Parts: sequence; C-alpha cells; structure tokens
Amino acid sequence: MNFPVFCTVHSVLLAACFWTAAQAGPADFTKLDAVQISVETAGTLVYRGNTFTQRAPTGAPLFRYERRVLTNPNGFTASNITRDPAGRVI
Repeated sequence: MNFPVFCTVHSVLLAACFWTAAQAGPADFTKLDAVQISVETAGTLVYRGNTFTQRAPTGAPLFRYERRVLTNPNGFTASNITRDPAGRVI
C-alpha cells in the first residue's frame, strides 16, 4: 500500500472511531462498567489473544483481548473485550 492510500484509509478509520465514540450514551458506559467488574456479563468465552509489538514480540503484550458470545431472546450478541497491560477494559 503506498503512502497516500495508507493515509486516506487511516484518516477514514480514525474519523469512524471518533464518530462511534461520539455516539456512546449512558447505557454504553453502564455496560462497560459491568464488563470491567465481571467480564462474564458479556457472555461465554470463545477465544483469547494477545497483541505484541512487531519490533520486539518477545516482550509483554501491548493489549489482551477476548471474544465472548451471549445468548439473548433475539439470537446472539458477540463482544470483543480489549484490556490494557494493567488489565483495565478499554
């Protein structure tokens, strides 16, 4: 990918993140707090993973993540939960 294309894609993704964050309401933050207290509220664990820097992959992970699935009356809800190195949900 050449530099101008990369910058355009990066800018679009960054704008989408800001737009999504701006749409978060009180109920979203309540869910985040509940997951911080007890991750099981997000459903059954499907998988876990770690994200490392590409330059020194032998060090501690930069982030830890997991995928959880919750059964509800309408079907399923999937959640990706990411934690910082201190274990806080971000």
